[in-house]
Amino acid sequence: KYDIQYNKFKKSSALNDGNIPPFDELVKAQKIWLKKTQLQMVIRYSLSCIAIIAVAFLGFFFLRNKPQQNLVSKNETSLIVKDTSVIKAPVKEWDIAYQKFKINADSLTVIKMPSGTSITITPNSIADSSGKIVKGEVEIECREFFDPIDIMVAGIPMQYDSAGSNYTLETAGMIEINGSQNNHKLKIAEGKSIVIAQMSFGDNDFNTYSLDTKSGKWTYKGRPQNKPIESAAPIVSKDIEINAGLDPVPIHPSSIQEDNKPLKLSPAPKLQDESNPCFRLEVDKNTFPELAVYNNVLFEVKPGQGFNSTNEEWDWIDLKQGNRPNEYKVFLHDRGKTITAIVSPVFKEGDDYKEALRTFKKYEKEALGKIEETKKIWEENRRKLERDAQIAALIEIEKRKKYIDENAVIREFYVTNFGYWNSDRPCKRASPRSMKMKVELNEKDINLFNLFQIEKGINTLWVDYRIEPNTFYIQYDASKENIWFVIIPNSKKIAVVFPADFSRQISNNIGVLKMEVSEMEFKNPRELKNYLLSNKQ
Repeated sequence: KYDIQYNKFKKSSALNDGNIPPFDELVKAQKIWLKKTQLQMVIRYSLSCIAIIAVAFLGFFFLRNKPQQNLVSKNETSLIVKDTSVIKAPVKEWDIAYQKFKINADSLTVIKMPSGTSITITPNSIADSSGKIVKGEVEIECREFFDPIDIMVAGIPMQYDSAGSNYTLETAGMIEINGSQNNHKLKIAEGKSIVIAQMSFGDNDFNTYSLDTKSGKWTYKGRPQNKPIESAAPIVSKDIEINAGLDPVPIHPSSIQEDNKPLKLSPAPKLQDESNPCFRLEVDKNTFPELAVYNNVLFEVKPGQGFNSTNEEWDWIDLKQGNRPNEYKVFLHDRGKTITAIVSPVFKEGDDYKEALRTFKKYEKEALGKIEETKKIWEENRRKLERDAQIAALIEIEKRKKYIDENAVIREFYVTNFGYWNSDRPCKRASPRSMKMKVELNEKDINLFNLFQIEKGINTLWVDYRIEPNTFYIQYDASKENIWFVIIPNSKKIAVVFPADFSRQISNNIGVLKMEVSEMEFKNPRELKNYLLSNKQ
């Protein structure tokens, strides 16, 4: 018995007439329907596959052509990865400057730093990001860190974990070294190394560590080879020796006396606009010499200030220099009422304006001569201050050399990658006292982040982290002298407590550390060191 569904195929005319066709005809019709159905299924399946492939291709094409965030420009051949370094200088102007050297990557080079540190770079030891050995001129930049202030201003972490125990590293000298060619970062070639013989001090109980600048973790790299200064010899005979001179120390404009800054030529006389209010004033020629050379000066009120006074008599009038050239601020006082307006000196059209132009041209030549003269004086002062700063830097180096002379040593180690390398040893406070301490400043509404501590006798930077707003969990060795300081955010100032004051405040045992914000803003690490390490201790 067969179960035939007639609605699956087109009815014949016989069916429409009510006549049932022969069984063979029905079977034949069913076979035709089955073949058509199978063909339709194949077509639908094929079309679905084509659609899926098309969507996948379009998605891949879109993603492939999506603008890349890290591309520097269309002409760059490599990607610049977003800076994820933990090294963040708290104040940009305080950061330790780099010494930069141009060397030939094909030749043996020994770079000598002002500190006495030497860097030996052998031929074919520098590669690009793909590992290919680079040829020709490359730029090597390096800088050294020797004390807690150097570490702080550069933003270098000194925490170290060993076998689950937390330490702070005490440095005997740290160096950062990098290489580049045509603004592309380079690396030390696989299987190669650079030899650093760093001027250092202290005993032989120091290790070598390398810093991962992404994680902030230091990795133990063994022990350096220690050599006394007198027996330290060149590692290899050298083809080239580069002696690093001190770059001029940048001088902040505020360091130069205001009187010696270049003068500016006053604007030419301006014709009166009769649509604006205007009045005549007698001005002090000593206070405003730029106006004293003119006759019949009028003061025109700048439009848009709502000035509508017609009063011709005032108790007293005050005139002050405005914020823009050829602009003044006038204060009109009468019966306890004051009207303020921004005004400009102008001249009435006709003889007054013509005479003012002649006067301006007469004094213009003389003024230009004075401007050139003051420029020379200003430039000489700037150069003198730069020389003084350079000499101070040299004196600082000489003082350091003298200080470490008795224990001076060369620590020699091999560098297998560019970055930060340190001669350190893990340390902990010998007999720490701990307490919760709230920092109070003589200035209000300042939100602090880190509390820094320098302990006499240990060449490291202790950092106490905030647990509540302006509140820190501190540790210290009561038998040592301690300097505590914080950086005032968005400024170049610090607040500090020196050892004697710290001991006095701690003895009160009230859990509050009062600090005074420095009046001066520090322009460089040298000024900061002079302040913190001065006799104020």
